[in-house]
Amino acid sequence: IFVNAGATLTIDPGTTIYVYSDNGAGLAPALIVLPGATIDAQGTAEAPITFTTALDIQHHPDRGLWGGLIIMGNAPVYQGTQFVEGIDGFTYGGTQ
Repeated sequence: IFVNAGATLTIDPGTTIYVYSDNGAGLAPALIVLPGATIDAQGTAEAPITFTTALDIQHHPDRGLWGGLIIMGNAPVYQGTQFVEGIDGFTYGGTQ
């Protein structure tokens, strides 16, 4: 799932986000916040925000259940802009 520039994704406290296995090409599902987008996710100890698989334990592969939460900002990074492995066409980093 991509959150595009100018958009804000709000995740309420107590939310559980379920994902399935990889896309068949070895790419695990991920939540990707692109440069210029924002995420508002403020869980609490009593109502945490969790990310997990929707697959039953007997269907768990060795890997690929969750690619992670990837926040791609505009802050300066070593050697200018960079790519995230497995995410084609999107860069992070800059001069802001």
